[in-house]
Amino acid sequence: MIGYWIFNYMPQWEAASKEVQLLHETQESSILFALNTKQRKLKLSGATRHIPLPWGLVAMPWLLTSARRFEINHIYASAGERLLLPRIGGRRTVLTVTKEAGSLARVERSLPHLKRLGMIVVESERHYELFAQSGIPEERLQLIYPSSGLRPYREALTPFRILFASSPPARFDLLSRGIHLMLSAARRLPEVRFVLAWRETNLAELNQLIAAFGVTNVEVHNGCVDMDELYASCSACILPGLTHNSLKPCPHSALESLAHGKPVLVSRPTSISGLVERERCGLVFEPTVLGLEAAVVDLQTRYAEHQSNCHRVVEEHFAPDRFCSRYDKVYASLRQGDGA
Repeated sequence: MIGYWIFNYMPQWEAASKEVQLLHETQESSILFALNTKQRKLKLSGATRHIPLPWGLVAMPWLLTSARRFEINHIYASAGERLLLPRIGGRRTVLTVTKEAGSLARVERSLPHLKRLGMIVVESERHYELFAQSGIPEERLQLIYPSSGLRPYREALTPFRILFASSPPARFDLLSRGIHLMLSAARRLPEVRFVLAWRETNLAELNQLIAAFGVTNVEVHNGCVDMDELYASCSACILPGLTHNSLKPCPHSALESLAHGKPVLVSRPTSISGLVERERCGLVFEPTVLGLEAAVVDLQTRYAEHQSNCHRVVEEHFAPDRFCSRYDKVYASLRQGDGA
């Protein structure tokens, strides 16, 4: 039996939650523990169990007893996670790194716990290199990309529309996520439309920022929207993070865009930039206004060349059956003791 552990489980919204949900559903015998800071409903029975935080701290002895009963524990968190890793980490524990730790100092402080794990799974080449440098043995380190199923390609609406679907959860993340960068580029590219899928948080700040930039070629879709329709209506998706920590490892919006047959515009620090550049399924740009402007113009000029590679990249790197098969092998290696 496998125990899955994740913070703020929201499969209707959040990419890592969707990954856990897929693995949980495909494993014959597993229980999912959702440690949530936003949902206050307590549920301690069934295949999916909700433990609101900070109640989880009170229930920690019970959680530890539950963890010891599992053949394998699988944690979805950052490498700097401080609640679960020190307590249930071990040779039969898998950590999938789905979030940035905030700083490399936090990762370094966690190294004693990380080195006890049976397997660390990363979703970006940058994190693979980081943990390899930190002394994690190669046999206990895997790069497994998230999954996304193919969608039919539909020609986008005109004018050229670029979708941003990685809205920030906190008030002061607008600059880091590249919102200012996009609005600056929008002001220089009035013939291009920027489409923002938003999650209600920071909507007032976003609208104020759009008004301050004085742009009219930006549209905001707030709350629960039909994302398949948005991807289909746009020509490309953008990931304009300014730093390595701006976005999650392998942001799901890029996968969804490629699955719809739509190329991606990716800033150089974003974790998926190396793959996009090698596979020619979009363009990589320096996170500057001129860099983004040039990439948009280049993508419009060579759109068919990049669009033709999108579905192939999904089939080769992000197919759901490939994702599940890779994790099956991880679990099998731990059961056989190969992760020791």
